[in-house]
Amino acid sequence: MNCTHCLSTKTFEMNATTKLGYKQYRCQSCTKQYNERPGTKLNNIEYPTDVMMMAVHYYYRFKVSLDDVVVLMAMRNILLSHQTVHN
Repeated sequence: MNCTHCLSTKTFEMNATTKLGYKQYRCQSCTKQYNERPGTKLNNIEYPTDVMMMAVHYYYRFKVSLDDVVVLMAMRNILLSHQTVHN
């Protein structure tokens, strides 16, 4: 995986993973660290990408309120607040 900061190919996978289980990488050129989903708006969200994409899909596809999305996600045993979906 190329470095997202300097685009170098001199990167290596670290043994550690993020709290969500994403692989972490370090660049040998610029010494910066990044994970598997860098550069996206979902990078700093504490929920997995597939969970957030499902919530966004419910919101836009079915034209429901944020509170309804929270209820739909709760039916799948995923507890979110309407503010999390809004963000």
